[in-house]
Amino acid sequence: MARVLGFSHLAFNVQDWDASMDFYCNKLGLEKMFELVISDKIKEVLPDHPSVALIGKSAMVYINTGNGTFIELFRPIPGVTDLTTGGPNYDGRGFAHLSLQIDDLESYMEMLRARGVAIDSDISSGPDGTIQAWVKDPDGNRIELMEYKEDALQTRKPLQIGVNAMSLIKPMKEDFEGVVKQLKEGGIDYLEVMSDWGAKKETIDFYASLTGGSSGWDIDNTVKRLEFMNAMDFPAKGAFIFDEVLLDQAEAMGEYMAEHGIGYAVLSFFDYDVYEKIELIRKAAAILKPFGVQLCIHNHEHDFMRMVDRDGQEKYVMDIFLEQLTADELMLELDTGWLLYAGVDYVEYIREHIERVHVIHLKDICKDYKTAAREDIFVPCGKGAVDFRAVLDAVPLEHRDRVLYVLDQDASEAAIVQDQIESVRYIKELSKRVVI
Repeated sequence: MARVLGFSHLAFNVQDWDASMDFYCNKLGLEKMFELVISDKIKEVLPDHPSVALIGKSAMVYINTGNGTFIELFRPIPGVTDLTTGGPNYDGRGFAHLSLQIDDLESYMEMLRARGVAIDSDISSGPDGTIQAWVKDPDGNRIELMEYKEDALQTRKPLQIGVNAMSLIKPMKEDFEGVVKQLKEGGIDYLEVMSDWGAKKETIDFYASLTGGSSGWDIDNTVKRLEFMNAMDFPAKGAFIFDEVLLDQAEAMGEYMAEHGIGYAVLSFFDYDVYEKIELIRKAAAILKPFGVQLCIHNHEHDFMRMVDRDGQEKYVMDIFLEQLTADELMLELDTGWLLYAGVDYVEYIREHIERVHVIHLKDICKDYKTAAREDIFVPCGKGAVDFRAVLDAVPLEHRDRVLYVLDQDASEAAIVQDQIESVRYIKELSKRVVI
């Protein structure tokens, strides 16, 4: 028999949107779950409706109150006194309705009809991935009966975002524990660490040049850092490694990563023979896989140069890696900024290769990147040319909980730690805005 699973939400009309958001989120300390933003499409569907005045603004928001329950707020629409009932004597604020979650709405409505309950509306679909119908109690209070479908926004997990440690070498060298605390308090969920274990001297010297000393990610220091992160409940989900370590220490690296709960290792190549690297990856992947470690490749712009493969076909260097290696052997860590800089449609590339995407590196570059010096193109997310709304939308529902997101800002004109915190806040906020 169909039944009520529980309480879903209470809905209120509000007169002052900004004041209400400040009250519920900042003063009460509740967190926004998602909001629905009115787009130009409403002109095509309801050209004369007063809600046209809200184009570009949030029409409603869900605020999380815990345990699968919410408060729903409706923004006032000019010319409409009551958004949900249209009552002539309503002053546009206060209680709108309560909502109950139903396991099987169609069967539940049949049961209500059999019990003589008056039904206010047939079942309809909402833009939040739910279906709903309406009834009233004996005093006229409106009750929304709602069934969550597979893609319901109410059940979507909040976006988790990490940051890449390479861009933080200098501040972490100065105060690693302080930076980690800043990142965690700033809403960052995990770290993609690095390790110069097994790297060539020239590689180590390069990263030392960034800090005026060692990188801070030598094997002994890295273990201490990971222990501190573990104590802070701030996980290391992945690690940038240098391919030199895979030549003769892949098994030791696998043991080390498994011990510290690091699930993927990232390689990045500059001057290289693609087929030599393919053989190295194939051998290393076979060694790392039993330890639960997935190898990934991080792209720069040169990985999207075209070359002629052994079959005489011209294609991207990155595509040769994908053709020659299986998903078990190599997955992608796609960098949005470098894809754009290379002239690649980054949104389409993510869509096309989503089965091979393990991590998306969230990098923004300035709007005049085509004329700017390469070292000057990096900006915080939302300040440049990358469309992060499109990036998030490129990942389909069935992959949302699998794909990882890592912020990667190579340089900053200001404070790199604060830039990264603000970028993560921007992306998380963007992920909660659903345009309808």
